[in-house]
Amino acid sequence: MVSGTELEVLKIVQKRGGETNLFGVASELKMSTDYAKIICRSLGMADYLDLFSSGKVRLTPKGERVLEKKTSPGEEEKAPQSPEEKFRRWTSK
Repeated sequence: MVSGTELEVLKIVQKRGGETNLFGVASELKMSTDYAKIICRSLGMADYLDLFSSGKVRLTPKGERVLEKKTSPGEEEKAPQSPEEKFRRWTSK
């Protein structure tokens, strides 16, 4: 599961053609390059980004899947209103 800031980083990399550098991420999010590096390293350890020693970052297929899931229309479902509805949703899966 990615956090809100991590998701923003993934969106920036996607917007820049799936590949950019740490400075591009940092400037777009108005944060320091050190903080951007920490976030990108975390995303890299979880296999959402490839992080190179040159400072280049590249979106991985796993990162692309997360973005597809988060940006698909109707992604957010309504919260169940009653325990019965919650049970019905749970048993339908």
